[in-house]
Amino acid sequence: MSPMHTYSANGIYEVCLTVSNEKSSNTSCQELQIGPVANQNIQRDYDINIFPNPVEDVTRLVFHDYLPEEAMIILYDASGQKVFSERVYQESTIDLSSLNSGVYLYEIVDGGNKIDGGKMIKI
Repeated sequence: MSPMHTYSANGIYEVCLTVSNEKSSNTSCQELQIGPVANQNIQRDYDINIFPNPVEDVTRLVFHDYLPEEAMIILYDASGQKVFSERVYQESTIDLSSLNSGVYLYEIVDGGNKIDGGKMIKI
């Protein structure tokens, strides 16, 4: 059985899971951000993975501590021209087979706020 909880609003929450049996109990807590929040000017390092990178055709994006509301990944070529954008979710598979080999810069934005960025290499 997987625990579930529904949050009524975007925000930053401390999420805790307690596991116990007849011999002991253990609690693990982690901060989780759901969607963009009003005071987004707080600098956070999100746990977001894009792999593989370098990528041949298909890569995966996984948010570990952030639940996106309407997130997008945007790729730019070396001249700064936007060449790709796609809606991304908690876990997304991204098909980049239409792009030429090269180095691209990416941004992940949600609600108009940049939450991550970096370099992606297409081989």
